[in-house]
Amino acid sequence: MMDLFRKWDSDDSGTVDQNEFRLAVQAMVPKAEDAVILALFKEYDSDGSGDVSYKEYVKFSVRDGLSRQKERVSSLLKLWDVNCNGTIDKDEFVHAIEHLGFKAPREDLHRLFEELDEDGSGELDYTEINRRLELSGAT
Repeated sequence: MMDLFRKWDSDDSGTVDQNEFRLAVQAMVPKAEDAVILALFKEYDSDGSGDVSYKEYVKFSVRDGLSRQKERVSSLLKLWDVNCNGTIDKDEFVHAIEHLGFKAPREDLHRLFEELDEDGSGELDYTEINRRLELSGAT
């Protein structure tokens, strides 16, 4: 993930601005419309700063990847639930994300877990995960 982010960050500023983002998207999807690119940029730029930080990039990428694999995520919930209590804790979540092939700093995965944990219980149940993935897939 870091390699791709660095490739997008052509001026080595540590963030990706709208122009760098547009060029990166157009390299992957040459006929992408500006309005679509701008809307996607706004999704990545969750703090509205006008630049995408590496943390924002990781957060969006992992959430988007999980949404795209929603059926697999749902079926793997029981496998992730190491202690078989019907929920997954932060450690189980990080292990699961890594098992799905996402390589991101643990600190960023911990933040994502906390965002998904709507009730602040320190655990995610099937309902929370499914609801959050539905919302991510809709945006």
